[in-house]
Amino acid sequence: MTKMNYTIGVLLSMLFSLGSILVGCSHGKSHSITGYCDTVLNDSLRLIVRGHFVENDTVFFLKEYLKDREGMPCNALIYLDANPDSRYRTTDYWVNRFDISDALERWSRTWKEQHVPVGKFDLQGLPAEWIPLHYRGGKPYVCSPFQVDFPYQVRWTDSIACLRMLEPVGAPIHSFEKLSSTHYRATFNGDDFREIDIRIVDERTQAAVWNVTWKENVLSYSCLMIPVESHRYFDLIVCEAGLQVFPYKFLWMPDEIDTGALADAVSHGEKVDFYDLKPYVQKSYADSSLQGYVEDLPDVPPHAEAEYADKEYWTQLFDKDNRFEADLEKWTAEYNAGQTVWVLNKSDLLHLPADWIPLHYRNGKPYVLATDKADNPPQARLAEGVVGYKQESGFRFVPAVCYKMSFTDYRLGNLFLHFIDRHCRVAVWETARDRSYDLMIPVESACYFDVVDEAEARTFRPDAVDIKALLEALKAGKRIDLYNLDREYAVPSSE
Repeated sequence: MTKMNYTIGVLLSMLFSLGSILVGCSHGKSHSITGYCDTVLNDSLRLIVRGHFVENDTVFFLKEYLKDREGMPCNALIYLDANPDSRYRTTDYWVNRFDISDALERWSRTWKEQHVPVGKFDLQGLPAEWIPLHYRGGKPYVCSPFQVDFPYQVRWTDSIACLRMLEPVGAPIHSFEKLSSTHYRATFNGDDFREIDIRIVDERTQAAVWNVTWKENVLSYSCLMIPVESHRYFDLIVCEAGLQVFPYKFLWMPDEIDTGALADAVSHGEKVDFYDLKPYVQKSYADSSLQGYVEDLPDVPPHAEAEYADKEYWTQLFDKDNRFEADLEKWTAEYNAGQTVWVLNKSDLLHLPADWIPLHYRNGKPYVLATDKADNPPQARLAEGVVGYKQESGFRFVPAVCYKMSFTDYRLGNLFLHFIDRHCRVAVWETARDRSYDLMIPVESACYFDVVDEAEARTFRPDAVDIKALLEALKAGKRIDLYNLDREYAVPSSE
């Protein structure tokens, strides 16, 4: 181990042992920050750690180190900027980072050539500069992003509205109405966004629910925005990337807020605490995406003394002819030879079990199949940067760098693992490409379930399990008995 790697290791160990820390916030409240740090990516190129940890009186949420650079420099940072004199704490910073002068000249020529009408309108008190208001764990913050934020920063003039995307996008105002003291609506000419509806939901900060409708409806979205002057009311999170672009924005995702329910609550006179919007969080990416667990499994596995409790029994079934390593080496060489840019990137499994088998149900009861044949879904093995699936003809390999999304969720390329229990680590395997869902368990957990032997496996007909509905129920906080799935989730094969 190099001296630098040793130093990083000691640093991370220290971060794990940090206690509870109180951090002052710009709006006069304070957050209780639990000091912890977790590795969420560790491959041959990068080490990324995430958590709530303090260095030199600054609260950090994420750091990325470049392992292929001398000295293993820090490339990306996400941190809480509590400095009241920070350059990010000025309205000029937010205005100046959105330069549309060149774009305005280009748009003017295009609209003139295409005979797109451009008029002038009174904005009737609507602020000109807006930035998104984000939430994480129900708590609000404004963000200085790595490149561009989403929802997009918006600027109004008396004739156009423009969005700060990678390239600015603007549209001439067709109509502008102030429907009430808190409700504005504008429509637009051109081929981009069609309508922006704005409902101010907080008098003090002027926070507003925006509904942005595009000509291509799939691009439409709803969000919370604030005038740039209101940044002072909220915590400021800064995202910086230095030596390289930081491509892993999914490792720091804001909450999804039910803005429709929020706007309705305000319009009906309900009191809403904008510093704690947990009642309106539809999905949170903070720490854990699963709110519910299955009912606790037995502490003592029922087959603890049987051969099925032996991990080697299952690994031998998976690779009976000892072909896996040779097939993987051959596949890796062929994969790398066919790549012009990206070769296979080996990544740490971040303590994930390596060997997995499917969990089946019959009449609502769980079973595993003891077979050396390919199961459906197939048995799988996680290697460094690869998922290998068992097939009748051998093994199928898929490149998959491992990321830790939360305490219960991992990502391996297009595969997402959602752990749904405390004991035997049953996981939903979600394949993003075809939206398929499978129930899988590590082979070490086979002893928790009844086993169908090789002879019975040939005629075993499992239930049809609605795994997606099961996962959604868990996310909604529902408690589920894993040993007795009711017909809401498991339909017997005889039906």
